Amino acid sequence: MNLKQFLKPDWRKIVLTIILSLIVYFFLWFNNIACVREMMTGHCMGASRKLEDIFIRYLQPQNFLAILILWYLFSCLITWIYDKVKKKS
Repeated sequence: MNLKQFLKPDWRKIVLTIILSLIVYFFLWFNNIACVREMMTGHCMGASRKLEDIFIRYLQPQNFLAILILWYLFSCLITWIYDKVKKKS
């Protein structure tokens, strides 16, 4: 498999990219809500504050595009490994 074929979009790679992005987005979003609830009581931990910063940076357009490209490359790798394992079987 060459690089062009590795990076060529297909439905599996696109769906996997969307799913991975949504999982990370919702994980950060739900953790951000938990931090806001804790801040109301004055007990927001440092890790939650760091996740809040990551969440804010994740939504900036230039960062979102870069992260989306990384998720796409990761999904290309996952589908390539899946195809290799399936071909061996």
